[in-house]
Amino acid sequence: MSAQKIILGTVSGVLAGVAVGLLIAPMTGEETRQKISEKTDELTGTVKDKVSQLTKKAAMKADDLKSALSEKIEGVSDDVRERILKLLDSGKEAINTTEAAVSKPGTPAPAPAKP
Repeated sequence: MSAQKIILGTVSGVLAGVAVGLLIAPMTGEETRQKISEKTDELTGTVKDKVSQLTKKAAMKADDLKSALSEKIEGVSDDVRERILKLLDSGKEAINTTEAAVSKPGTPAPAPAKP
């Protein structure tokens, strides 16, 4: 199952739960706003945790891939080898940038890197 589907399922489930909760248990406007705020904070924390886990896993996989490719591309010309390693490094950098942006509240998503 892809990470997008997991995150989408989590977000959808939380939103559906909040909607049903609001419809079943009527409260004053102030109480309702407070509850929405709490659920939003909870959802934000959950999404950040999932993204953090995924980025850490992706970073580990990128390191593994770089190690494996470094050994396998010994016979390739130096120019091609350097390009491959540079691409892997930029991918890992993008992963780290994304994780840093997600962990800081109010930070816009990073712009995609140009190859």
